[in-house]
Amino acid sequence: MASDVIEQKKQDLSDSKVINTIESMDLERRNTIVMLDQIIAAEGSGHTTKDKIQIAAYNIGLMGAQDHIERMLTVQMIGIHNTTMNTLARANRLLNASDAKLIELGNLTMNTANKLTRAYTNQIEALNRYRGKNQQKMTVEHVNVNAGGQAIIGNVKANEKPATKGVGKNSK
Repeated sequence: MASDVIEQKKQDLSDSKVINTIESMDLERRNTIVMLDQIIAAEGSGHTTKDKIQIAAYNIGLMGAQDHIERMLTVQMIGIHNTTMNTLARANRLLNASDAKLIELGNLTMNTANKLTRAYTNQIEALNRYRGKNQQKMTVEHVNVNAGGQAIIGNVKANEKPATKGVGKNSK
C-alpha cells in the first residue's frame, strides 16, 4: 500500500515535469518537493495532480520566500489558507441544513475556521517580523541640548553615518 502511494507520487511528479528523477535531485529540490507535497496533503484530497503541484509552487513563489525558514512558514501559511477555505465551505453547507444537529456542527466548524483565520494572521505577522518589517518607531518631539552637548538631526540607523551634521558647540 505505502509503496503504491510512493510510486503514484513519483509518477504524478514525473508526469508534471516538475522533476526529472527524484534520485538525481539535490537536497534543496527534494526539500521543495516535500514541501509541495505537504501543501497538497493538507488539502486532504490525497491525490497529487499536475495542477495542484503547479499551484502550490506558484503560491510559494508569490510569497517570495528567501530562505528555508521562510519557505517552511510559507508552506504552513498556504496549508492553513487552504484548510480555512475548505472549513468555511463545510461550515456554510452545515449552516444551511435543516437539521438542528447539523446547524450546531456548522457553528462549531465556523469556530474552527475562525481559529484558522487567526492562525494565518499570526503567521503573516511572524513572517513580517522575521523579515524585519513592522519594526517599532520612536518619535522624539522635543530635545534640549545643554552647553557642550551635541544632538543629531535626521534619520539615524545603526551602523550608518548620520544624514546631517551634529548641532552644538563642537559641530562643524
